[in-house]
Amino acid sequence: EHVYIFGGEFSTAWQFKHYRDLWRFDVTSNAWEQIETKTGPSPRSGHRMVLWKHFLVVFGGFFETSRGVKWFNDLYLFDLRAREWHLVEFKQTAQQPSARSGCQFVASIGKDVIYMYGGYAKEQISTNKRRGRNLDDMWALHLSLNTSSNSAWPTAKWEPIGKKGDAPLKRSGASSIAYRNRIILFGG
Repeated sequence: EHVYIFGGEFSTAWQFKHYRDLWRFDVTSNAWEQIETKTGPSPRSGHRMVLWKHFLVVFGGFFETSRGVKWFNDLYLFDLRAREWHLVEFKQTAQQPSARSGCQFVASIGKDVIYMYGGYAKEQISTNKRRGRNLDDMWALHLSLNTSSNSAWPTAKWEPIGKKGDAPLKRSGASSIAYRNRIILFGG
């Protein structure tokens, strides 16, 4: 049994650095192992990662420098068996969530769907001014293994989910988990 960590940031009052390294922690031996890869997501923090079958699924995040901030809505898969990264490419006309960090990203137990809710991003409101905003949209990421093709990589499709009932207020950085047929969300 293992725990995986990708990327993140280190900051102090005078230093700020983003990472793109991938680590595996063995809970039996209490040992860390860095998984060396040549490709994969760019350095970032605020992204979300879940396990689906034998793939790590990484979505979104941001990268900040003294020149500005870049927000991501890209989707990467890491095959735990082959130890390789894959950028999922969507058609230009395909629906997909906007760039964000701090969203909720929860794999549905026993199903081929990952749910994404909320998050935070900054939008351009003038040439040199941005405004931060919390989001309250929800998406389902449908994943399926390619049984009819030679590709080892799953296919992915985003589907927006309309609001029904009493939806949570706009937020980012909450904790969430799948439980039976529900997603439980706390804080933010």
